[in-house]
Amino acid sequence: MDKAKGIVWNLKDLYASDQDPRIEEDIQAALEAAKAFHQKYHGRIAAEDCDAERLLAALTDYEHVLEKIYLPSVMASLLFSADGREDRYKALLSRVQDAFSRIEHETLFFSLEIQKMPESQIKTIFASGTLGHYRHYIESQRLFAPYTLSEKEEQVIARKNLSGKTAFVNFFDEFTAAFTWELEIDGEKKTLTSSELRHLLRNPDADLRYRAKKAHDGKYGDNAIVFTNIFGSLIRDHATEIEMRGYQDPMQPSWLGNQVPGEVVELMMQVTANHYALAREYYQLKAKLLGMEKLRGSDLYAPIAKSQWKIPFEEGKSMVLESFRSFSPEFADLLERAFAEHWIDAEIRPGKRGGAFCHGVTPSRHPYVLLNYMDNLDSVYTMAHELGHALHDLLAAEQQTLLTYHPPLVLAETASVFAEMLLTRRLLSQDIDRESRIQILASKLEDFFGTISRQTMYTYFEKDAHVQG
Repeated sequence: MDKAKGIVWNLKDLYASDQDPRIEEDIQAALEAAKAFHQKYHGRIAAEDCDAERLLAALTDYEHVLEKIYLPSVMASLLFSADGREDRYKALLSRVQDAFSRIEHETLFFSLEIQKMPESQIKTIFASGTLGHYRHYIESQRLFAPYTLSEKEEQVIARKNLSGKTAFVNFFDEFTAAFTWELEIDGEKKTLTSSELRHLLRNPDADLRYRAKKAHDGKYGDNAIVFTNIFGSLIRDHATEIEMRGYQDPMQPSWLGNQVPGEVVELMMQVTANHYALAREYYQLKAKLLGMEKLRGSDLYAPIAKSQWKIPFEEGKSMVLESFRSFSPEFADLLERAFAEHWIDAEIRPGKRGGAFCHGVTPSRHPYVLLNYMDNLDSVYTMAHELGHALHDLLAAEQQTLLTYHPPLVLAETASVFAEMLLTRRLLSQDIDRESRIQILASKLEDFFGTISRQTMYTYFEKDAHVQG
């Protein structure tokens, strides 16, 4: 199993390396631009004489500030994701986050003044037709007006976060990046990364699956005091901010940020909970297909097919690109660049962040994709999912600018799941045996249950933790 050996991203489109002097130059330029922005616009956006021309100029200048800091920020984030054990990358990430906090301190007034503008003034500005696509950004900012504090209070919260919740998240990532597991496989003791261990949950050997899950959970259990403190600290931090801002529900900031009405989210969760029996029915059927009386936690992702479908990276790449091409040759041509220009980091290695993501940068730069490719069907679906995000990023960049091209979560996931469905349609259209067809359908059903039923359960758990915490 080559596990995409050698498939690593080329970050030279950002900087030559973490030692590139341009990183610090860009950080300093961003800090200076932020100060200039503050001097030029502070107190002039919420002013009565602020018109469409001034607001448009401020929006474009604000994007200019953000573009300067986004490049070193993304570089630091990608390097840390590639190897969270490397002290240089940790130091760079800390440096960038500190600079970002200082920039936020200088520019925080901008969103606050947009929120303070009278509705009549905003309507007049919109009526001019000058702002174009920025209208949505302004409207989304104004949703938070009832829960926004004074400028000084907001600055304190922003600075506090650097040593508060941001620090806890960074600590979690850094702490878990060093995790490895010792497990005996075929009589040989092997050292495994998190991605490799989780991959074993899809192994046909039930005993190996059980031992893999026990080892995985055991590592986290051994460090329960660390994770309990991180979780508890984040709960308390969020509770404090919710109370200060006057939110009625701990989920309300997410509703506003995702631009979805809270009652819609609650209804979806309620309907999903009312139909948990569908997931139970499926897993009872799966137990029968596997010849088991009852599934254990380690059996949820067990393959139904007896033979393993090994899919090397190049084959997976072809499957995904062809699925896009069957829908739109233009889509496939755009995504060919991701492979040819090395936007993707897919190999398995110690210290690398687990899971997968697509990281947009700015409209003038292409996105980057992190995978942990394991030569199996699940990895191919993950590739399709993340390239769906990448395609969305590329197409949005053609029409939008920095403040408007990042979609809210619901819209973003629509693009990625659509890409998965293209892959499913492509696979099922081919001449494959019955066992493989069942495995594809089972895999998609399990994805659905994971996306809908499991996430709803997680959300109820987290909501209870916030309410009781």
